[in-house]
Amino acid sequence: MEIANYLTALVPTDNLLDFWQNNEQLGIYPHLCQLAKLHLSTSAASVPVECLFSTTGLIANSKRSSLSADRLHKITFIGQSDLFLART
Repeated sequence: MEIANYLTALVPTDNLLDFWQNNEQLGIYPHLCQLAKLHLSTSAASVPVECLFSTTGLIANSKRSSLSADRLHKITFIGQSDLFLART
């Protein structure tokens, strides 16, 4: 229901942060506001980036030197997505 209401609403594209902050205060899209916070926020720490580099380094080693960049990107994305889903 929340997604259907959002899809039919007129969403301004000039300032999405204000849109989500206002809707959070009004309680219109509570679940979507939580998702927006996760995806529109910037991490102040370098830990996520270091974790990504570490994961990629473990995958792209000398035994897997024939992996294409596209395949490496997909494997890393899946691994990071699994870690994200495990935390939520």
